[in-house]
Amino acid sequence: PQLRKAVEWDPNSAGLHDSLGLVLNELGKPAEAAASLWRAAQLNPTDAQSAFNAALAFAGARKLPDAEFALREALRRDPRHDRSSYNLGLLLAQTGRGPEAITALEAAERIAPRVADYPYARATILWQRGDRAAAIAAARRTLEIDPTHNEARSLVRQAGN
Repeated sequence: PQLRKAVEWDPNSAGLHDSLGLVLNELGKPAEAAASLWRAAQLNPTDAQSAFNAALAFAGARKLPDAEFALREALRRDPRHDRSSYNLGLLLAQTGRGPEAITALEAAERIAPRVADYPYARATILWQRGDRAAAIAAARRTLEIDPTHNEARSLVRQAGN
């Protein structure tokens, strides 16, 4: 209640909208959180992280078109925001756009080549699409980054390689 009152008093404060959004998210109100976080992102038009935070809340509220829009906005603001590329890839895969998902995940990997989650996500999508050779290559890349990555090891083993 106090945060809502503060937002009423200062509706143009990105920080207050951001704080309110985080609290609403913790309270299990993802749609309200997303609206508040998106408002924070609008009030801070150069901050990629604020758009990314809104995207995660939109995804949590099952508002996937809004989540995609916010992720693309985060990438417009900062093309090197690897988590936005990664999450965009996951969202695109979830909505049946495999080739676009692979492209987004490849971008995340180019930006942050030492993050094992990125080639592993690519491996799982490639596997689901039936491209076993490329999936195994991506899983092996994952293991180069993180030799303890059990899911990637399992995928390679499952393929019999």
